[in-house]
Amino acid sequence: ELSENPSALSSSKSGTDEQKGIVATPEVIQRDAMGRPIILDGCIRGSPAHVRNQMDLLYPDEANVKDEGEYLLEKDDWKRSDMFFEYRLKEGEDLRLKGNDLFKAGKYSEAAVLYRKGLYYAAFDEAQFNFELQDSHREYVVRTITPLRLNYCLCLLKDDYRPLRRPLPSLDERYGQVVHHCTEVLGLAEQKQAGLQDADRVKALYRR
Repeated sequence: ELSENPSALSSSKSGTDEQKGIVATPEVIQRDAMGRPIILDGCIRGSPAHVRNQMDLLYPDEANVKDEGEYLLEKDDWKRSDMFFEYRLKEGEDLRLKGNDLFKAGKYSEAAVLYRKGLYYAAFDEAQFNFELQDSHREYVVRTITPLRLNYCLCLLKDDYRPLRRPLPSLDERYGQVVHHCTEVLGLAEQKQAGLQDADRVKALYRR
């Protein structure tokens, strides 16, 4: 069963940072006026391109979508720089709805790509989530990213899931992703984070 929000790939052979849309950066980390590292395109500005923050775990490595032209993900599609909070969350929600349509059509691999892309936009790192967002914003984030995480896991667990990237991930890698995302949801449940539903906790336990 798909999880719902109660509140509401490049076709080239990827392998280099440029092909993945990652811009090479100088060695000195760039910071904003408050001394915080500037994070754009999923990278800390000024860090070597191979040093990624947590969100880069969601970056689509070597994605190759050929049979769903409407959903081809160009490298610029993955950039979230200079986006307002509300826009990032709306992008995540819109991508979830598109992913749900693909899932219902049995296109689990394509749906998984959109769920991952939705997470890329809507998820915030731990420091931002805990110290920079207001309570109402954290609740909004949780209501957006939780169904994205659970639906992504559901795709990975489907027998008909056919990864769209090369090299193909092993079953251990797929299940590792499921455990990771479900554990994130359960962690929010333990914290009694607003925005999480009892049904979300049950789904995370079952899928993990």
